[in-house]
Amino acid sequence: MVDVTVKVLETAGSVGAVGTEIPLCVLNEDKLDKYEYLRVGGLCAAARGFFVIDPSGVVRACNHSPKRLGHILADEIITETDYWNTFANRAYGLPEMCAGCKLKSRCDCGCREAAAICYGALDAPDPSMAVV
Repeated sequence: MVDVTVKVLETAGSVGAVGTEIPLCVLNEDKLDKYEYLRVGGLCAAARGFFVIDPSGVVRACNHSPKRLGHILADEIITETDYWNTFANRAYGLPEMCAGCKLKSRCDCGCREAAAICYGALDAPDPSMAVV
């Protein structure tokens, strides 16, 4: 998938970025830092680099999160500060299977919210890791 995307971007003379963190182990490690036309991130930026306000005005840590943190017009916009801080401080834990990975310093082992949605816990494996 990534190689096809890079080829399309190269053909178009354009650059792109993957908007959701990918477990870096699912990519070809030889090419990991050599994608000239595509930026691939492994670290989640929810509650640090961005957050989401959904159409009803509710703040969420990211676009994948089902957790409602507060309303944008409320005196305290984020009422669920523990959940917010989980993402802001990268305190969500990572899957056990990733404990010894050499890429762990630059990878959150995929989307933590996708893991929670699919498997019930933020420290569960990312659904895309089923192919590894």
